[in-house]
Amino acid sequence: MVVLTLQKSNGGPCDYSTPPLIKLHFTPVTISGPPFKGFFVQAQDSHTGDWLGEFLDEGPVKTHPECSAITHADKARKKHIRLTWRAPRSGSGSVTFTGTVLERYDKYWSDMVAQVVPSRRHF
Repeated sequence: MVVLTLQKSNGGPCDYSTPPLIKLHFTPVTISGPPFKGFFVQAQDSHTGDWLGEFLDEGPVKTHPECSAITHADKARKKHIRLTWRAPRSGSGSVTFTGTVLERYDKYWSDMVAQVVPSRRHF
């Protein structure tokens, strides 16, 4: 199984205010430990469902700013990947991260919602 989590220093709700960066993590959690091939993650306003903010183009990823999304840019197997989301330039509110993770073409998880978990360090 693959788990989509958002790590924050306080473990509280996923709120944003300008201009912080929030680190988003994919963490594969399996008994046998198979890596995953691909992913697609999107940021949405928790109240309206509108696309929100943008992901930074760091590493082997492809960003889709028109829909506040990010995906893999290669077919390499991944054990984990770290993504960085940037809040909108102004305002504040709550953001929800949803995604799909592909282990194989016949094994994938869709409609995943990021779980907020506390972090022991600040990003």
